[in-house]
Amino acid sequence: MSDAGFVIHVATGETRAAASVDRWLIGNHVAVVRAEDPYAAVVSLCRETREPAMVVVGTDWLAISEHCLLSLIREKYPNALVAVYGGGIDEIAPNVAARLLRLGDGGALEEFLSRSFDEVCRHNLHEASVAMPGSAAPDDVEDGDRWSGRAVADLAQFEKLLESVAESSTLTPAEVATLLGEQKSPAS
Repeated sequence: MSDAGFVIHVATGETRAAASVDRWLIGNHVAVVRAEDPYAAVVSLCRETREPAMVVVGTDWLAISEHCLLSLIREKYPNALVAVYGGGIDEIAPNVAARLLRLGDGGALEEFLSRSFDEVCRHNLHEASVAMPGSAAPDDVEDGDRWSGRAVADLAQFEKLLESVAESSTLTPAEVATLLGEQKSPAS
């Protein structure tokens, strides 16, 4: 088992790419918390108290309203390396861009998977960052304010969706409150 910690893999990328990431993690003897969809990922975010060394997210099958998952991941795990692979996200919000590897769905993902897990975790991320084709690098974003309204709207929509499924999901009321940023006072 790698001494670098564990990984959360949100396997919402193209099937072969997600399987390649899984094989890489297993081959590197890394403990993995795997989420099959964004909602399972949110459950993992609520339940996991340790910060992972890395969160790997496939972006091919994320709906536009689910792109805020990356912001939720960054908010919960500010120091974790986040690696996104696949298509579907043209731009990354500036609040997510720190400690982010954008791998796309071609050669950059293959190059990433050719390295050891420990090497990836130790590597200087500024030198290792690879932009997805067609995306603006964080330094190229001229108007950072344009993100705030969209991110808040996406997050609000995501929160409403979570509230609507909370009663039938595996989330407890306390986990839903934690996810939504609500503080529950202890019962007196």
